[in-house]
Amino acid sequence: MATLPRLIAVLAIAVCAAAGDAPPSTVYSTQIQPLLSKHCWSCHGADKQKGNLRLDSPSAIMQGGKKGMAVVAGHPEKSSLLALTTLPADDPDVMPQKGDHLTPAQIDLLRTWIVAGADFGAGPTTVAKAAPYVRPTTTLDQRAAKVTPPGEAALKKLRDLGAVVTAVSANQALIDVNLRHATKLDEALAATEAVATNVVWLDLGGSPFTDSQAKTIGRLTNLSRLHLERTTCGDAVLAQLANCPQLEYLNCYGTKITDAGLKSLAALKTLRALYLWKTAVTTAGIATLKQALPDLVVTGAPPESLTNPAPDETAGKKKGKKAK
Repeated sequence: MATLPRLIAVLAIAVCAAAGDAPPSTVYSTQIQPLLSKHCWSCHGADKQKGNLRLDSPSAIMQGGKKGMAVVAGHPEKSSLLALTTLPADDPDVMPQKGDHLTPAQIDLLRTWIVAGADFGAGPTTVAKAAPYVRPTTTLDQRAAKVTPPGEAALKKLRDLGAVVTAVSANQALIDVNLRHATKLDEALAATEAVATNVVWLDLGGSPFTDSQAKTIGRLTNLSRLHLERTTCGDAVLAQLANCPQLEYLNCYGTKITDAGLKSLAALKTLRALYLWKTAVTTAGIATLKQALPDLVVTGAPPESLTNPAPDETAGKKKGKKAK
């Protein structure tokens, strides 16, 4: 005959199973580890450890990283893993930074596991249901309320062309489209236009994007962040940005833009960050733009026009001698 403690343990496991939950001692192996494997290991695994953080083993998880302890048993408020996954979708530090963000149900699972003691399977743990997670309402969420979510067929077409598409609003209506590695850029841009009102972030960095494709940008009327770095585009693209009244961030590093292109930005009152390393813009051109946009932070333009210039590539070299 089973002893009373043994009987209680068996009944506890039966209750968990009836409620659709894994037995407490297997929560990590059956639910937490697969979650981390899918969403975190590409940046925090054996091959890469962003922020000196690994999440592919219990010992690595408990060691933490630069952001502090990833998991503190019983204390979700002290666990950086939970803190970073619950940041607003438009926060630059939100995790994961690649792919889909965790759903509220997945965040609830992490929180519940941590509250219960973050057991890795050494023994049974009483899993107390944590308070449901509610993602904070963001500016993007407010904008998204007026936008119809894109259809699955349109998103599939983008992904089939090599685009990385990530929802950045709670209702999945606003999206980040990364075309850096799109297989057929013309087709990918056409597919992007098909969901034009949904695109708030667009990344073309390092792609073969040119001025001949600039009209696509002008059709993305909800665009707030645009990466053009290391493309061969020039002023024609900036002229299209007059149709993007909510643009906040623009990276033009290594492009062919000039002072003439900067004039097109003067009407963008929402623009706050502009990156200009290795372009043909001048101090005078930037000064004129700053008169129209006094809150704009310009980085990487001619050194004499900046308070935070790009690093001097000649630093450490003596005049008349080549650096060793």
